[in-house]
Amino acid sequence: MATKAKQSPDIQIAPEVMEALKNSRWLLSFDYEGNIRVKPVPPDACVMTDVEMLEALNNHMVLNPAKLAKFAIATINNLQSRCDYVNNLRPVNEE
Repeated sequence: MATKAKQSPDIQIAPEVMEALKNSRWLLSFDYEGNIRVKPVPPDACVMTDVEMLEALNNHMVLNPAKLAKFAIATINNLQSRCDYVNNLRPVNEE
């Protein structure tokens, strides 16, 4: 059974829309049906993968100390939640 190849969408932007988009950042993606999804990206936002974030933090990424502390606390809370979940799993061979 042959799979249907997805066609690249033809993106056309009206000049007045293009003018309105200047000096702003946008995250452009495509859903599973090939529809375009556009979301504004705040000026102070970082768009990176989890691996890129870890590399940046390990390579002297400069963050405000209060924001870095919040990030560290959220990371520890996430880890604690995952550990609690795993510790509450019933072993497969347990009756």
